Amino acid sequence: MAANIALAQQKKTITGKIEDGNTSGSIAGASIKIETQSVSTKTDLTGIIESVSVGTVTDKDGKFILEIPADTKSVLVSYPGYESRLIQITEGKLNIP
Repeated sequence: MAANIALAQQKKTITGKIEDGNTSGSIAGASIKIETQSVSTKTDLTGIIESVSVGTVTDKDGKFILEIPADTKSVLVSYPGYESRLIQITEGKLNIP
């Protein structure tokens, strides 16, 4: 699986295209997400930490747009049949084989 990700700082938006690393074919329906954690506001003795996901899926051409918090450092890209990849976000374009 290959990922091409660009970051637009002023809008905190990432865009990209997910492709098969061997064939360069687009992967429609791939999941791109980040996870944030927060302490639960519920009165509970266990001190549960809730995980909140922010994400999207690729369109028929393997492309995606995702609004993210400014301090986000990586996204998780996954699709059935492929190994999930944690991709570091950088300015400009990034190609991950």
